[in-house]
Amino acid sequence: MLDSSVLAAGDLSLQDVIVLGVRAYLAREDLKTYNWRLLEYVSNGGVVIVQYNTEEFDDNYGPYPYTAAGAAQDVTERTRRLNSSSRITLC
Repeated sequence: MLDSSVLAAGDLSLQDVIVLGVRAYLAREDLKTYNWRLLEYVSNGGVVIVQYNTEEFDDNYGPYPYTAAGAAQDVTERTRRLNSSSRITLC
C-alpha cells in the first residue's frame, strides 16, 4: 500500500499499476493533494485504476475533463492488459 510519504515523494515508477479503492478520494486527503503525481505517473506510462467514487471525485482529478453523470453507472475500459508479473499497488 502506498503511504502518504511515498505518494508525496516516492518513486511511483516502481509500480506497474496503482489501484485507488472505493471512495479513496473521500478517505485519503493526500490523494487530492498529490493527485498531480498520479497524473504525472500515468503520463509517463504508468497505469492508475480508480474504482467507484461519487461527488468527492468531482473536482476533475482525472486526466481529461468530465462531468458527473448523476446516478452511478458501470464503465468498462479494456485498452490495457496486465501480464502475470505486473506489480499491483493498492491505495
